[in-house]
Amino acid sequence: MTPQERNNRLNDIFFHGQRCALYDQEHQEYSKLGLGITIYFYGGGSKKGQNKVLEVFKRYKEQYGEYLNGLFAEDFQRRFIKFTPKKFDDYLEKVQTLADQDKGLSFVIGNDRWGDYADDYACETLTTSPTGESEYNQLSYLRLVFPLDWLKSAEKQQEFEDWVAYLCSTFDVFHGYAGLECVLPYGYHEWEPHEYQVATHYYNVMPNSTAYSGYREYADALKSIAWYTLLGKSLFERIDAEAWQRLVSQYSEIAITERENGVRIVKIDDLPDMGNAAEPLLLSYQALNEVLIPIRKVAPNRLHHLHDVPHFNAVQTYHWAHRWDNPNMQDGVLDQEKKEVKTYPILVEGGENVRVPYSGIWQPYNHDGETVHLEKGSLFPDVPKPEMLLAQTLWRLISRDDGGELSVLPAF
Repeated sequence: MTPQERNNRLNDIFFHGQRCALYDQEHQEYSKLGLGITIYFYGGGSKKGQNKVLEVFKRYKEQYGEYLNGLFAEDFQRRFIKFTPKKFDDYLEKVQTLADQDKGLSFVIGNDRWGDYADDYACETLTTSPTGESEYNQLSYLRLVFPLDWLKSAEKQQEFEDWVAYLCSTFDVFHGYAGLECVLPYGYHEWEPHEYQVATHYYNVMPNSTAYSGYREYADALKSIAWYTLLGKSLFERIDAEAWQRLVSQYSEIAITERENGVRIVKIDDLPDMGNAAEPLLLSYQALNEVLIPIRKVAPNRLHHLHDVPHFNAVQTYHWAHRWDNPNMQDGVLDQEKKEVKTYPILVEGGENVRVPYSGIWQPYNHDGETVHLEKGSLFPDVPKPEMLLAQTLWRLISRDDGGELSVLPAF
């Protein structure tokens, strides 16, 4: 990027970033635009794996301890306590017993005292247990948060990239992402509607309040692209080498770095883009999204769990997961003559008292299941689903008795 392009991008980020902010009466922030790194990785359940995670916390504390005020360890306390070096060290001693009890590690440190406001600095993890690792090959989760102002400093921006490289080199990463995110408090539920509004306006601002559940929800596929898209060796190699070669030859702003353990870091440009839905989206993001279609989660579970307010239910989450899709792009090239309008299938999230909107043939979309004819106004049936699927059945309309449309325009 040229110096002018960098200035323009920074101005854009900090101008639109104000829309992410949400304050209380004392001007403390419930929500803010920040920088984050999230990884889902193998090998986090054993004592050795949990100790490796704790080394990250030690490193984080050594570098940013002056900013840390809150500490929460789910197995040993019911609320946040005041962060002090001694309490931090005491906790590190206590958790040495977790793996012996076949328990996972759950730990949070951050600059907010009580977990009621958005952090500038935070480090949190949720690992699987030894049994979860050895018998079920379950993923573990680790997330780091940093201030948005780091983008203004070349030194701090390099520090952020060094953290990305360090985590990808240290852990057997399956997938992850790093870049802009809407940072909410530890107690995030009340602010889910705000996160939803931000994410539907800015495609490259990651809704990350429920990232801890990704170890389960995204155990077989990628959640999303970002400024940095992190891919383990198995996922990266599921994409044809020719597709990667074509991508980097078409878009010089896309760089792919391989760590010694085979984890790839795919970075787009020197600074992140907001992904403003009101403006033309950058082709580089759309092209990377197209390349990764084979390893993306087709029908992810809902990102949010509130009801009766605008939020990421299963249908909205599907729309979000496909937000970068462009039917007029093929092999990274946008066809300027083609004017196909993007549409989505008609989907309905099942559940208690959910009624069928159209008479016709319906089929489960987020798991295998038989097609069934349902009448308008009837309740969706309760059908068998995989034991590991904690979500409701997501139904897709296959055909309509009235001959009507089988697709809808995107919700955002």
